Amino acid sequence: MDYTELNYVVQDAVATIELNRPDQLNALTFRLEAELYQAIADADADPEVRTILVTGAGRAFCAGMDISQLEGLPPEDIRSRRHMRTFDMNRRADYQTRYSYFPA
Repeated sequence: MDYTELNYVVQDAVATIELNRPDQLNALTFRLEAELYQAIADADADPEVRTILVTGAGRAFCAGMDISQLEGLPPEDIRSRRHMRTFDMNRRADYQTRYSYFPA
């Protein structure tokens, strides 16, 4: 995946994932959410990586979801199957939700 909304660098066994939307306080878009998931998966798959550091460019780490991404979505859309990851047999059942890949 080509990263457009984050920076991904591996150096000295540390994968640094920097959310890179400083003008929007690094608020998540659907694109950034997908890139973040992929960057963590890439770091997990890299045998050279021992630590993953997630940070944000500019003055904020992450302001939450970019409200422009939510415009027009019904409230129940957050549970839509299109936002859920496929079931991963290598992870515990309680780590199968939208953001559970962080601690997994």
